[in-house]
Amino acid sequence: MNDLLKLLIIILILVPGKSIAQKSRTDLENQRKLLEQEINETTQKIKKAQTTQKNITTEITLINKNINDRKRLIESLTKEIQIVDLNLEQTTKEIKRYEKMLEANKKEYEKLLLNFQIYTNQPNDLLQFLFASKSFNQALLRLKYYRQYKNFLQERMLMLKEIQTRLEVQQKELSQQKQTKYQLQQLELEQKNNLEVTQKKKNRLLQDAKKDEAKLKSLLAEKKKAAETLNAAIRKLIEEEAKKAAATSNKSGNKEYKSSDGFVTFYSAEDLKLSVEFEKNQGKLPWPIERGLISEYFGEHPHPVLKGIKVKNNGLNFICPPETPVYSIAKGKVSKIMEIPGMRNVVIIRHGEFLTVYSNLKNIMVKEGEMIAAHTKIGTASEIKNEENAELHFELWKGKTPQNPLPWLSSKN
Repeated sequence: MNDLLKLLIIILILVPGKSIAQKSRTDLENQRKLLEQEINETTQKIKKAQTTQKNITTEITLINKNINDRKRLIESLTKEIQIVDLNLEQTTKEIKRYEKMLEANKKEYEKLLLNFQIYTNQPNDLLQFLFASKSFNQALLRLKYYRQYKNFLQERMLMLKEIQTRLEVQQKELSQQKQTKYQLQQLELEQKNNLEVTQKKKNRLLQDAKKDEAKLKSLLAEKKKAAETLNAAIRKLIEEEAKKAAATSNKSGNKEYKSSDGFVTFYSAEDLKLSVEFEKNQGKLPWPIERGLISEYFGEHPHPVLKGIKVKNNGLNFICPPETPVYSIAKGKVSKIMEIPGMRNVVIIRHGEFLTVYSNLKNIMVKEGEMIAAHTKIGTASEIKNEENAELHFELWKGKTPQNPLPWLSSKN
């Protein structure tokens, strides 16, 4: 029984370690599936861009995202392989341990069985064993001993079967782990080859882009002008709303509020409630579109095509299919609807201290001054000029300062 107890303890010790490793692998598998989905979507959009051959900047932007996602996928696959290697090592050690345990217990069982047979002389004839007793008491003792020893041998046999079963399970698991490792290695190799092909494609496009450098600079200037116009319009709206709130504060009972960036204005109790709700959901707010890819991130970064030129983005750009619905990410009041050259229609929604800005829209479905709930459809994304893709430009402001929207949105749409 001591050996059986030891066996159970070994199993209990080993199983949790494997469970933790399995959880890590499951997380990596989920990450891999999401990356594979994004890569497939980007690849389809690249193919469409190649077919239309109208905007090389969009195509290279998509290729850059494709390259980054493939690098992340390769990194994830490498980590998965490392975990499988650890499991393989652990399983191999377990198999050796069980093999040793099985061999030792087999020898001990054979020795015990032999001793039992020698002692009883006629192990298969219980009556003869008992009748050979010199007295009735000795017969009772022999019967008791016989039963105890028989039970002990049966327990030993059960333990041997348990060890054999565990050994077979581990051997099967080892075979599965080897197959899993091979499959992951093949996936990793495939992604590395695809990454190399995609990188070469990008280099060819960059060479072709040199011919259209003047045109690309002209388009960049238009885009920069549109962004500056939008930025000025947002700041003007914020200042106008602050002046109006200050002028009516005595009548409305609105309280003075100082933002973290030093901006002072007046908010009603309802505005402050909206602010608290909005901030409470940081990292959990839904994306403004249900289907799409981030094509340009917040902040200053190099232009995807033009060398030595940096672009600045006050928000996020999403590439999506034409007619993609655009939704408000939180409850709020529609502060402004306007049209800006290069940005088409713009809808600005106030959530207390916060503003969300949705640009490049058509088919507007809300009105100025209207209170709307989260996930209210406010319009559809407009097509990019000379392309078959649509684009949404999205910004998030706190006070008078644009914020990086990414940490505010949920990790997946």
